[in-house]
Amino acid sequence: MASKQRSLGPGGCTRYHKVMALSETTVQRAYDALSAEDDGRVCRDIPDAACNQQPQNFLRHAGALGLSKAADGLSDPKLVLSWLMTHLGVPAALIGLLVPIREAGSLLPQLFTAARIRAMARRKWA
Repeated sequence: MASKQRSLGPGGCTRYHKVMALSETTVQRAYDALSAEDDGRVCRDIPDAACNQQPQNFLRHAGALGLSKAADGLSDPKLVLSWLMTHLGVPAALIGLLVPIREAGSLLPQLFTAARIRAMARRKWA
């Protein structure tokens, strides 16, 4: 199996290392702009190797949370169900009832538990 030969540039750096150095400085600048943490507090209890990975991990985590939030918004039942009903040709009055039906449905468990809880002498742990 032949190994890939990388051409060395000035100073013995490969193109890969130059790109990584650029992205590391970009990541560090983005991390510094987004976080107001002081390095002493962030890196006090972790090894140096983990501290050096902190900016990349922070941005990965923030990106993952942002994408997750976007996916939750796009798959939201309120959005998808109203869109589906619109495309199926359901009258607007029924689509308008989606929110009241959903809100009433969230209160249904109280109908079944309220009498039992009212009968308790101490409701603190109910």
